[in-house]
Amino acid sequence: MQESHKRSTTDSLDHRIVYPESRYIPDAEIKIDLSRVKNFIDKSAGFKESLNGEEHKWVYKDLTKLYLYHPESFFHSTRVAGIYGALAGLHDFPKDQIHLMVRAGLTHDLGKLDVPYTILNKPGPLTEVETNGMQYHMFGSVARLAAHNDDAVANIVAGHHLYHPPEFDDIDDETLLLQHHLLRLADETDVVMSPRIYRKPVSPEEAVVDLMKSRSTTRQVVEYAVSVRKGMDFLRTLP
Repeated sequence: MQESHKRSTTDSLDHRIVYPESRYIPDAEIKIDLSRVKNFIDKSAGFKESLNGEEHKWVYKDLTKLYLYHPESFFHSTRVAGIYGALAGLHDFPKDQIHLMVRAGLTHDLGKLDVPYTILNKPGPLTEVETNGMQYHMFGSVARLAAHNDDAVANIVAGHHLYHPPEFDDIDDETLLLQHHLLRLADETDVVMSPRIYRKPVSPEEAVVDLMKSRSTTRQVVEYAVSVRKGMDFLRTLP
């Protein structure tokens, strides 16, 4: 059943139309909100340039579906893309790589379109079965990217929930490994700094402490990326 709220008459994304099953979102509904979502994304720093080209139009459509299905994941993805792009700049990645990384931030949670709505919105800890279902979303995101031949971004997204120790035991490409770490860092930073059904958000300083304790981020990357003054100033500007 559709839970519908009145649409805004402006271009802002302040309405909520939720479809509990993403596969049943009508194309007509996607079409109505597509331009609004595209406008929101294009106004964000660096996003429009990162999505230039016909081959990336599908990203706008799938992000619109995500917005209609689970708005929290949509806005999380745009914030992660912003944090990730900033971290990429701090680490002196070339411009073409920054664009790849921004696209990875925007698309890293598209696989949540395949996760049951009841799991995404559960106000408390997940069971083991539910956790396994939630973890599936990364593979769904990679599958969507691979289906559109964006293998470079798929390779980045594939590592954002995997732990690789500092000795690079199973990845020879140190650049890709760093991209994995930084995407995980951007993802977890937004998670701890954003309100959730089950807890309150924390400040940037508290986020650093939380991330230091995380098993899925290396202490060296967190210390280097988040302690940089420019990076901290950026985090404080996040909505």
